[in-house]
Formats: sequence, structure tokens, C-alpha cells
Amino acid sequence: SIWSEFTLDNEKSNNTISKQFIIGLKTFYNASLLLTAYILYHKKLGNPINLQNITISDVFTIDNNYVVNRKSKILSLLDRKTGVSTSNASKEIRVLINDLKKINNPKKYTRGKFELSYMISCLNMTPDILNIGKIKGEKKYKCCVSISNGNAIQILAPRIKQPKEMKEFLDRNIK
Repeated sequence: SIWSEFTLDNEKSNNTISKQFIIGLKTFYNASLLLTAYILYHKKLGNPINLQNITISDVFTIDNNYVVNRKSKILSLLDRKTGVSTSNASKEIRVLINDLKKINNPKKYTRGKFELSYMISCLNMTPDILNIGKIKGEKKYKCCVSISNGNAIQILAPRIKQPKEMKEFLDRNIK
């Protein structure tokens, strides 16, 4: 996991934060089922859906344990942001959510853009979380790089190992 590429000088804090992230990621996958079903619903109908304006903070809140909760009334918010209408579609969206749950592997249906945004949000929250309860004069954690959706690929890509499957795919398809 890319999360393991970020380490702290305190192994106990490192383990705690990593465990919290893994638990939080599961809550992200669960909370994002509605967003994924919404997108699939409109793609099935052939609606031209604009996903450019949707951000993680539009639809989710993330607490200091990286736990994700959906905000209320996100379907109407998504309709405004994407330029489509989802009136009277709640039954169809619930069916899609149940179908997605049956897949039992969120990596197969979660949009990478949103998963990356979740991770970036967590990375940016981490120094503040680690500094909770620190007293004046005590060494505080800080991040020397500001990671955003705009620069994440450039910053993160050189720091992660290429998955074997990706290397094989590139070797087969790019000459």
C-alpha cells in the first residue's frame, strides 16, 4: 500500500496511524458506495455526468481517526455539481449499492480519483492528529511537502514500487 511509504520517526505512532488508516479506508469504501452507485446509475442511462467538480469534502466528513461519514442530502448536491437529475432513482441506486456489495472487493468499483483524494486528506490531517495533546516546547510533527489532488501523482509516483501486474501490462502493451 502507498500508505506504508510514509513513515514517522516514532514506530508506535507509525503503527497507530497505519492501523487507523486501514480501518478508516474501510469506512471510506462503505461510505462511497452511494457515490459509486450514483455514477453507475447515470452511466447506465447514458447521462453526460460531469465528475470534475466533485470533491471528497463535498460528500464526506473525515474525523481524527480517518473514519468517513457521508454528508446528508448528497444526491441533490451531486445533481447540482454534476449537472444531471436523480429524482425518483433511490430504489435503483439501492439496488446498485447491493450489487456492489456482492463484489466484495471495493478496489474493483471505487474510482481511484476518490480513493486518492481520501488518502491525501488523511495524509494532510496526520500532523494535526499526531500533535493533539502535545504541550508547548514538545517536538511537533510537521509535513514538509504539501500534497494536493493537483500534485499527488508527481509527488507519490516516484516513491512507490510499481506493482508486478502493472509492469507486466506495460511490457506487453508498450513497445
